[in-house]
This record gives sequence, C-alpha cells and structure tokens, in this order.
Amino acid sequence: MNQNTSNHPSKGWNREWGASVCALLMSALFAFFAFYDTDPEVYQFPRIIAIVLVLLALIQSLSAFRNSRLTDQKTISIDWMALLPGLIVGFLFVMSLEVVGFYTCAFLSFLALVSLYGKRRILDPKALVYKLMIGGIFILILYGMFWKLLYVRTPTGWFF
Repeated sequence: MNQNTSNHPSKGWNREWGASVCALLMSALFAFFAFYDTDPEVYQFPRIIAIVLVLLALIQSLSAFRNSRLTDQKTISIDWMALLPGLIVGFLFVMSLEVVGFYTCAFLSFLALVSLYGKRRILDPKALVYKLMIGGIFILILYGMFWKLLYVRTPTGWFF
C-alpha cells in the first residue's frame, strides 16, 4: 500500500485543483502555439490573450492549491442539464460564424445566453428592451475593440 496516500479530505488531489491544473496546461499550450514560429505583428492579439490566460490559470492554480491545504473539500456535483442550453448556443455560434457574421452571431448568442440564464424573462417588454440595449452595447464594445483598437478583421457573412 502507498504510504503517501492520506484519507484526510483536505489534503491531496481535489476537483478544483485538477481543473485549475488542466486550465494551466491548456493555456500554456495555447501560449506555445501563439509564440512558436509566428509573426509577432500578426499574432499580437493572440499573444496578449495567451499571456493573460496563463496568468489567470496560474493564479487559479495557486489559489486552489492553497485552498486545498486549508479547507475540507466537499464533492460538488455539476448540473449538466442546466449547462446544456449554453453549450448548444456556443456550438451554434461557432457553426454559424462564417455564414452569418461575427457581430450578428455574437449579438444573437449574447441575447440567447442572457435570456436563458437571466433572472427576468424575455417576454417582459422592459426586460426585452433592457437586454437588447445591453446586447447592443456589448456589440459596440466588440466592434470598437476589434476593428478600431486592434485592427483585427472578424468573419463577415450575410450580415455585419
């Protein structure tokens, strides 16, 4: 029997620690592909994102490691059926991006996610107007960031 195995719930491997290590490995892989044999000028935005992702994953890993040593871990179950509509919206976003266009897909996906997971129903006229306004502001921020600030060309399709 392994002498290093402990039955104490606050020590060792837990779900949060495992997820944060996976996120760290994935972000490091993304950073590798963003920096390895690429043109610095063309890959400026992916490099910035890669650095931010690695830093955030590192912070999360350190926090999970510290928390795993300080507190008792409880099993957390994930309600996958509650996440399924959001995953479907993300899949539809990716699949229709080239045909419909980035900004239209982003607006519709944002509106769908806010409608699915928001507190107020979309059938309420005030809630609908509010969600449309927030979605419009979201798209304006994306447009300003990609086209005006970073000069990144986004996929265009039938619509904007």
